[in-house]
Amino acid sequence: MDGPAVAADGTRTPRRRRKVSLCAGHCTLQGLFFALVLLTVASGAMLLLAMRPRGLEWRPDPRDAAVHAAPHDAPRRAYMLYATDAISVCNALIMAHHIRRLGTPTSIPIVVLVSTSMPPLTAAALATLTRVVMVDPWSQPSHLGRKRVWRDSLTKLRIFEERGFDHVIYLDSDMWLHRNLDHLFDLPRSILHAPAAYYVSSPTTLFASTLLVFAPSNGRLAALLDAARRGPPDAFDMDILNDVWPRDRVAFLPPHYVVLNGDLNPDSTTLGFDSIDARINATFATHFSALPSGAYGKPWEVTSHHRRAKHNLSPRFLDLFELYWAAHDALCPWLTKDKAKTNGWLS
Repeated sequence: MDGPAVAADGTRTPRRRRKVSLCAGHCTLQGLFFALVLLTVASGAMLLLAMRPRGLEWRPDPRDAAVHAAPHDAPRRAYMLYATDAISVCNALIMAHHIRRLGTPTSIPIVVLVSTSMPPLTAAALATLTRVVMVDPWSQPSHLGRKRVWRDSLTKLRIFEERGFDHVIYLDSDMWLHRNLDHLFDLPRSILHAPAAYYVSSPTTLFASTLLVFAPSNGRLAALLDAARRGPPDAFDMDILNDVWPRDRVAFLPPHYVVLNGDLNPDSTTLGFDSIDARINATFATHFSALPSGAYGKPWEVTSHHRRAKHNLSPRFLDLFELYWAAHDALCPWLTKDKAKTNGWLS
C-alpha cells in the first residue's frame, strides 16, 4: 500500500483517498449510464401503462366488435313486403310483427314497398317496424275490374329493383308466418329460390310467388316489366315470373314452406309427410286463399258470424281466421273493417 502524501502545508493526505476519488469519478459515469437505462425502461413502462385499459370499467369498443361481426364484404340482407291499399298496409304490419316475434334481428331490415297512391298517414303506420319505400303502382288495364288484391299485384315485381341489398326474402303479406325463415339467407344468391306450386296441375315445373329468395337485379326487373307489357292481359306476377325466369336459375323450396289455408282441413294433402299433423307442424307459412264457405277469399272479407258458420271445418282452419283478426285489431286500430268497406278498400 502507498504511504501518505505530504502537502506543502504539512498536511498528510492518504493515498487511499486519492484512489477512492478516482473510483468515484469512474462510478459516476457508470451511474449516469445505469440511470439512463432505468429512465428508458421506466419510460417504456409508462407508455405501456398509458396504452392499457384503465380500471375495471373498461370495455372493448363496440365498433371493433361490429367490424368483426359484420365485415365489409358481408351480404346486405333484408325482408321485403309490398302494400298498395290500406288493408295490405295492415297485413304488412302484421307480417313484420311476426318476422320480429319469430326472432329475426333488427340488423336485418324489413322493407315495405308502398304505392304512391296511399295517403301518407296510412303509409306512416308502417314506420314503427319497417323501412317504407314509396313506389309507383303497376296495374294492368285488364285488371281494373278486379279486387284490389289482384288489381295492383304486378307492383310486386318492383321488389327486384336494386336498393342496396344483396339478398332478399320476399313474403306475400296475406299469409300467416309460423316459423323463422332467416336460414334462407344462407342459400346461394345466384339462384332464385321459391316453393313449388303444389296446388297446380304441373307442380314440378311451376313455382309459387308467395315466398321468393333472390338477389335484386335491375336487368332482371327490366325483363319482367317488359314481359308484363307484352304478355297476356290476364297475366299476374306468378305467371310472368315463371315465364321469364331461366329454369337453370331457379331452385324449388319444399312445398310445405307455404301451404294454402284450405289444406288445414281434413283429407288435405300430406305433401309427403306421414300425416297432415306432421306436415302442419313443419309448415313455415300459411297462405290465406279459402273462406269458410269454400270460395276463394281473404280473412278480412268475412265477419265473425260467417267464420264460425261452418262447423265441419278443421279448428285449425277457423282458428287462423281468429288469429288474423286478433292481430288486425291489436296492430291496426286505425283501420276497422266497417271503415274499410265504407271507403271501398276491399272492393
